[in-house]
Amino acid sequence: MCHGHAGNADLLLYASQILANPEYESIAQRVGSEGIEWYEKEKIPWPCGSQQGHETPDLMLGTAGIGYFYLRLHHAATNPPVLIIVPDEGRAAKRREPPT
Repeated sequence: MCHGHAGNADLLLYASQILANPEYESIAQRVGSEGIEWYEKEKIPWPCGSQQGHETPDLMLGTAGIGYFYLRLHHAATNPPVLIIVPDEGRAAKRREPPT
């Protein structure tokens, strides 16, 4: 998520939701499809951001982050981004209510 294509594509996925631009989601979906094509189908280890270049289960630098990106691709509404600070809709709605 932190150093790779998944994190960059996740930003586009979030932008597609906020800006209502399906083109951004399409690009993120293409990144996901290419990842499956390059790594999974070829049985190549997924690249991680560790200094040694080895696979790691880490969220920011490893396979957990890659997996979370695919969860977001599947259903972004129930899986919030982890790299972007998003406003809490409940608190934002309370601030907009007029004082009584």
